[in-house]
Amino acid sequence: MSITPNPHSIVLPGSLGVHDQHAEDIARAAVERQSRILRRSRRLDRWSRRIGGVSVALSRAAAGLRARGTAARIQPNGG
Repeated sequence: MSITPNPHSIVLPGSLGVHDQHAEDIARAAVERQSRILRRSRRLDRWSRRIGGVSVALSRAAAGLRARGTAARIQPNGG
């Protein structure tokens, strides 16, 4: 069984005590910020896909109505 190192607690050579802790805090904050941004972008992506689907459905419906309208207009004239 292999033990993988925790990416949140990276130990740099020549430990600086307080400074190490500070660097670790900065690194952890950066990782959290990055994951938060990723989550937000995924959420936006999901919403945009949903909105895109709705707009496609609406445009198809509109095209269908237009086609039906032109067909209804053509038939009486054509006999």
